[in-house]
Amino acid sequence: MATATEPPLLSYALEPKSIAVSTPTKPKPGKLGIVAIADTDVYCDGIIIKIPIGTGEEDLTTDKTITARLESDNESVPDAWPYEEKLEADGSVLAVEFTPNAAVRIPAGTTLTLHIADFDINEEVGTAQITITELTSPTSGGPYPPRTTSREVKKTPPGFYLSNFTPDHIAVDNGDSVVLTWDTSGGTNYRMYWDDLSEPLSTDDTAWRSPALTRTTGFMLQASVNTRSGRSLILHTLTTAVTVTNQDIAARDIAVNGTLDIGNGPGTATTHPSLGFADLDGTRHLPSAMTDGSRNTYWRSAGLGHVNSWVQIDLGSERDITMVDMYLGAPDGLFDLNTCVLESSTNGTSWSTYASIAAYAKEYHGTIARTARYMRLKLTAGRSTPIAIRSFEITTTPRGATITPDGAIIYGPVQIQGDLLVGGTVISAGGVTAPTLRTKTITSLANVPLTIENNPTLNPANKVKLELGYGTIKADGEIVATDGLKADGEIVANGGVAIPSMKPLVVDTIQIPDPAGARKQVVFNSPVWIQEVPLPAGTPAHLTVRGSVDVSGALNAKGKLAAVGDVEFTGSVQGYRSTYARSWAQGTVPKIGNPYTATAPTDGVLYGHILCYDNTAYNDNIGYKGSLFFIVAGQAYRCDAPILRQSGAGAQHYTVTAPVRKGDSIRVYLTHDTTSIWYSKLAAALLWRPFGLDAALTGFSRATLSAELPAFTEEFDRSGGDATADTLPDSE
Repeated sequence: MATATEPPLLSYALEPKSIAVSTPTKPKPGKLGIVAIADTDVYCDGIIIKIPIGTGEEDLTTDKTITARLESDNESVPDAWPYEEKLEADGSVLAVEFTPNAAVRIPAGTTLTLHIADFDINEEVGTAQITITELTSPTSGGPYPPRTTSREVKKTPPGFYLSNFTPDHIAVDNGDSVVLTWDTSGGTNYRMYWDDLSEPLSTDDTAWRSPALTRTTGFMLQASVNTRSGRSLILHTLTTAVTVTNQDIAARDIAVNGTLDIGNGPGTATTHPSLGFADLDGTRHLPSAMTDGSRNTYWRSAGLGHVNSWVQIDLGSERDITMVDMYLGAPDGLFDLNTCVLESSTNGTSWSTYASIAAYAKEYHGTIARTARYMRLKLTAGRSTPIAIRSFEITTTPRGATITPDGAIIYGPVQIQGDLLVGGTVISAGGVTAPTLRTKTITSLANVPLTIENNPTLNPANKVKLELGYGTIKADGEIVATDGLKADGEIVANGGVAIPSMKPLVVDTIQIPDPAGARKQVVFNSPVWIQEVPLPAGTPAHLTVRGSVDVSGALNAKGKLAAVGDVEFTGSVQGYRSTYARSWAQGTVPKIGNPYTATAPTDGVLYGHILCYDNTAYNDNIGYKGSLFFIVAGQAYRCDAPILRQSGAGAQHYTVTAPVRKGDSIRVYLTHDTTSIWYSKLAAALLWRPFGLDAALTGFSRATLSAELPAFTEEFDRSGGDATADTLPDSE
């Protein structure tokens, strides 16, 4: 059954969405049209419109009576429904109820318009909420539960308007700015938005100059006013956009189907202020035409080519220039230049001559090596006509990166903000830093870092490689390499090393070569897991280190180092040397009814000693037999103290050893027979040596590195003790 919380079956719109308020001397007549559209067949038993009444910013009018009517655009739906006005909520709400004589079928596509008129808007700027409740059903015969929605109407200051938001140019060159203008009534708050920036404007502003634009940019002008309660009310918003030629591009992911140059661009062209650019038959011959890679487009000056006027290319930073090629004049041979000089500069103020160019030359090609940021072509003789240049090309030593569908060459260093996705090989000569990396093969050609901040994922049967140098692979997050990870330098894996399903780093083989006897360091700051999957059946996984390895030195394993496959070390290997001990004196050793229990925090070895004290002088340990049991993950280990028959034989101890894996359950207890021996004659001690982590068992204390067994007390109760036997089947 439908409930009051179900959405309306009709779609509603309110017109107008904003209206000016009244003034004390000039009431503002109000008129609202509430448009209801039936998307499917709807059966309606009434529609109720509720209007807030009062003088406040959330009220619409102070009038308590209005006129209303309903009309339909469908002849099958009768209009002029009877309506009734009711004051509700102590007179603060006026309800207008439209009720047909009987439930009406409203066919799909029908539009109903509810007209509300003959009232004055109050004098308070703000927002009034109009509530609409329909009594509808998707089927004939009902039921017709109330379904409620609302729409807002803004009450704006008297006389407010905002219009004609336009730029002075709809397209500009990279680095240029535009002036935006608009018409407004003024007296309200304004803010300009562009990119992810915004700037407040004066209430009287009607123009604003943008900063230098480097890519196509959208602008939004927003007008607002503060209500009496201090709430900001947005009155109106206008938008426009400006196209930028040769624009910069910012992207999270870039898919390259052609060639993408990072840091190897042609530079930005500018001209002497007196030259400008020509706008001919709707075509703007901008300076950017000199660097767009086409010799069919061209820059043409608006002014004459006078002495000392110039055109200039800014490469963005100092570059090693190897060649300059220029194609002078327009494609039709007109507007060529008189004698010129080609100059270079590192700072844009101090210039040195690169070459001289003859008058009316059509082309120039120079190969003089030079380090510079700016190249400038300056006229040394005037021209009585405008001038033109088709192309101003500067070749430099590669930097940044070149990316093609087959791979990428990183001249670097390069900081990549989003993913780097390359279908072929990534060759790094200058260093790469990226949040994530997805490619086939990574090869470093020099002593440079390859830093992946999150999760580098390699396609199957490919590798991460560092060659010809001692570079570093550094991954702050997870590394996924399905075939292998190979490096001549350090491998630093802050996110850990693992094979599926033991995250966080997945790799089949880690190789750290040891060329020329150089010792390499490997640092793992998280758990390290090497497992046999997903290698071919029968092929073990390996961690192979051909240098000296020390857990507290060259191999710094702050987490756990575990291998299901083989682990090879051709150098020395040192595990944890820490020892932890716990002992029980005579008469206090755990029995089967109250065993010592623990859970292993890491891999390790557990040693146990059982000790019986000489008491032959009292002839009460003849025929004695006692047993110390370890139950580790359900597997039993034991040692027995045999019968002592010689008087004065002295104390004897016997030892049991058990391997332990992380997470294993451990139980320790002692059993004994009762042939002339008391429980109080027995003592025990345990030693724990962990591997992987320096972690103690519950109740154990750190012992010295040379520790054997803790000392036992020589005192015992000669008068007797617990003579009750603990029994355990020999099979346990």
